[in-house]
Amino acid sequence: LNDQLVANYATLGITALHAWQAEALALDGVLEGGRALVYVAPTSGGKSLVAEVLLLRRLLAGGAQAKALFLVPYKADVAQ
Repeated sequence: LNDQLVANYATLGITALHAWQAEALALDGVLEGGRALVYVAPTSGGKSLVAEVLLLRRLLAGGAQAKALFLVPYKADVAQ
């Protein structure tokens, strides 16, 4: 992610990924969008952050014409 997004996450107290998040994002093809990623973690385990990172990378790579739809299943996630 670019420096501005990293700084934005830092203001929210997110300064590092959990080990499992880093491992999942480091899998071949995941960050480039050429490979699907399925992951499981407990409630509040950081699943949404992984999805956000992937979504933001694709939006940044797509330029001004990029669009995304981020679906969340729970009211608590929507409130965040």
